[in-house]
Amino acid sequence: MTGKDDLTPEELAKEHHKYQEAWNMLLESIVKGVAAMTVAVEKPRELLLSGRLSGIPEIAETLAAKLSQFGKVRKVGRQARVAKEAAEGAYIIGDGLLGGKYKGIVDCLELRGAKGTTHDYILLKGAEPQKP
Repeated sequence: MTGKDDLTPEELAKEHHKYQEAWNMLLESIVKGVAAMTVAVEKPRELLLSGRLSGIPEIAETLAAKLSQFGKVRKVGRQARVAKEAAEGAYIIGDGLLGGKYKGIVDCLELRGAKGTTHDYILLKGAEPQKP
């Protein structure tokens, strides 16, 4: 889409005027995802921005402005100094499952009751469901 195979999110944010279509698609996909979630949570208390992209000021600021229509937007600060965002998230889930500090998050997300895989919800007309 951008014509540049090695375009980093930082570059995209800095030069978004140059890669307008990709920039718009990135933002639109996030806003649509949040809009879809409001079916289940009509008036969220707050929306939390986290992860690698939220650390890029241009992305965080633009998203905060666009997402403010759904509620208060707040950026979640990182706790880890060395670990990547995904590892930090895995730690939070693990800690919560073990009843630690993040138990409330795990309970709210109902992770203990989670089962199956994303593939369980892919249905093709005329195909019989297969179990791995």
